[in-house]
Amino acid sequence: MLELGLPEYILDTNFDELETSLNVKSIADDCNDWDENNNHCLYTYRDITQLDEPIIYVGIGKNNRPKQHWTKSHNDLLNEYIEFWKLSNVEFEDVCTIEFTGIKQRQAAALETLIVDTFSPECNLIRYWTPFGASQLTEYELLKIRAFSNPVLAKDFNGALRLFISAKSAANALGILRNSILEKVGKTERGYSKLGYSFRYLTESEIKANIKLWLIYYRLVQNENVILSINLKKTLKELQKSKHELDIYFKHSEHKEASLTPKISYEVIHNHDNEELFHFNITDDLETPEFGKGYTYIKRKNRYLIQIKLNGSNNIIGITPSQEIAKQVADFVYDNKDDQNVIDNAKKLCEKLKDKNGERRRRVPNGFYSDPENIRKELIRIKPKSLWDWQKKNDNSYVWAWKLGIQRELFDEYLSNSDITQGN
Repeated sequence: MLELGLPEYILDTNFDELETSLNVKSIADDCNDWDENNNHCLYTYRDITQLDEPIIYVGIGKNNRPKQHWTKSHNDLLNEYIEFWKLSNVEFEDVCTIEFTGIKQRQAAALETLIVDTFSPECNLIRYWTPFGASQLTEYELLKIRAFSNPVLAKDFNGALRLFISAKSAANALGILRNSILEKVGKTERGYSKLGYSFRYLTESEIKANIKLWLIYYRLVQNENVILSINLKKTLKELQKSKHELDIYFKHSEHKEASLTPKISYEVIHNHDNEELFHFNITDDLETPEFGKGYTYIKRKNRYLIQIKLNGSNNIIGITPSQEIAKQVADFVYDNKDDQNVIDNAKKLCEKLKDKNGERRRRVPNGFYSDPENIRKELIRIKPKSLWDWQKKNDNSYVWAWKLGIQRELFDEYLSNSDITQGN
């Protein structure tokens, strides 16, 4: 059972008090469309890939509602988590827990709000729901959720370090999918980097050393001893206290004197709204990622795809059968990566080199290559080194020559009139 400071057996009177303490009772009373049957449940999703297995989503419903998310959720961020879990061979039963069952819809809604307030699930965007509508979390409340996530350190190709309050914040800033970051966090880069960054989470000691840089953090006082934290739940566990002892029902006052334990108080410090932190003191132990080659061989097409990630964008520059051209274009991009027009210029260079190599195909009328003279002209233009090279560079003219049964004759004639030495 979650630590919510509730009695083991919850009575209707307990829910009245809970709604009052959450400041939602008047909203609930105004709604006349509640389902009064005891057929609802409250469920949570936890990210078991993180050490503290945080609650990242809480929901209410009945029947098969908890598992519907696993197929396709209305919540985009939860979908990202589920996709990542599936790739990690995590099952639905591993991450989803039915916390309460056999309760009324209105009771489930109050408990959902209590969990949102207590655990700040990353994927929840709504604080309180009724059949008439929902109370959205404010921008500040959403910011607090991200501020209390696992901070991520990133290093780019130049060895520069950047610190973000969460993987989602890093993904937004760097133009990378959040799941791609989660897959790479803490893993040594092998070969070339596809993302352009290496990542790791901050250690507990690093968080403590830099916590005053955080946009939002907790300041607890116990017997004149000041404790700073971005994970209130974990800090209270270390103090052997539960959160309800801090009188969580008055969470929105932003400063609370504990009604049950007067020797502990805490407040929320709001420094700024930046999700990237600067001037931090961090151990620089991340490996510097290497630039990728910038091109990939596609076997089924027998071509090299020139594709380079630059400044957070994935750029497809062109495709060519020539590895030499692919390398030359990729090197051009890396040598001029600070030029804002480098991708456009690389595409022009690629087309120029392909044209020079006889790769660019001309638009010709149907049956154009049925005339052997036109095939001869195309051979002179594309300069193939072998029959195989001819087919790669212009399979249309080659196929027509093959249909006419003169491909070897025309190629030998071409070779005898050129200074090209035939390849394999």
